[in-house]
Amino acid sequence: MEERFVSEILADAMKAKGVSAEKLAQTTGISDRFISLLLDDRFDKLPSAPYVHGYILKIAEILNLDGEELWRVYFKHTDMVKKSGANDALPKNRFISRTVSKKIFLWSALGLVVLIYILVQLFSFFKNPGVSLEGVEDDTVVATSTFHLVGKADAKDNIILNGEQLYPAADGTFEKDITLTPGFNTLKFEIKKFLGKEYTFERQIFYEAPTSTKQITTLEKTAPKEKTTEEVSPEYSTGTEDGL
Repeated sequence: MEERFVSEILADAMKAKGVSAEKLAQTTGISDRFISLLLDDRFDKLPSAPYVHGYILKIAEILNLDGEELWRVYFKHTDMVKKSGANDALPKNRFISRTVSKKIFLWSALGLVVLIYILVQLFSFFKNPGVSLEGVEDDTVVATSTFHLVGKADAKDNIILNGEQLYPAADGTFEKDITLTPGFNTLKFEIKKFLGKEYTFERQIFYEAPTSTKQITTLEKTAPKEKTTEEVSPEYSTGTEDGL
């Protein structure tokens, strides 16, 4: 074994086991660049001796070689073996880097989704609930005593009208017949958002009751008519001298 270079020993062992440089890097967790430098005898580009020693032992284990013997061959055939220093760093495995980068990307994406969800919930918590009413504005005037109210809100919101619970449909629409009294009628809405704040607003409907036309018959009281009694004075015959 001493007569051969490390590159030759590794190439033969890899060929015998049918292992490529890329597969060896994946199996050992060692950078494929480091393995390529060993196979090309480019020892000047390799890191410090302690790191190379550890890597050679790991590679030898996968290829069923004597790690220490392989290290001695490497050490013998190069005079450029570096000593370890403060700035030395382990060569990185590009496959590990890709895995770490992918995990970082996934966690970042998940964090962004969670952040957007929190912001949406905060916005929904603080905004006033959206309630729309058909044909109802302040001081709406109607001429019938029954008003058919139609509106729409968030189906998840709790809606109370003048103390009475309303139950919206799945799409948020709700209906209610309201009996009005002549004059102003106040509709007080209390909206309680799910896990949110409570919101109150009012609308007024004026019921203008129709005026009934009644023929009022005025009985004229007339004074009793004075009965004119025509007194007929009896005619007295004064007579004549002949009648005496």
